[in-house]
Amino acid sequence: MREPAKASASVGTTVCRQEVLRRWIDSPPVTFHLRPPSIDKGVSAFLWAFGFFLYLWLGMMSVGVGKGTAFVLSAVAGGAIFLYIRVYGEDRPRKA
Repeated sequence: MREPAKASASVGTTVCRQEVLRRWIDSPPVTFHLRPPSIDKGVSAFLWAFGFFLYLWLGMMSVGVGKGTAFVLSAVAGGAIFLYIRVYGEDRPRKA
């Protein structure tokens, strides 16, 4: 024999799920603006400099430049890129 308590519980759960789904579908859409997180100019400059450093270092090693020479030249270029992006990398907001 079936137990009526189990049958009514599953029917009640189905009705509850249908009610939640109906409310969710009928609710008005939520409108808000998603913005990416603010990243400091120094962090952005470091990430760019590190990426260029890796690119230059691996590129120099792939064409036969010595490991030490490739590292030093890439580090100097990465430092210069970091300073350039840190100083000139962001537009300043205009005063209205």
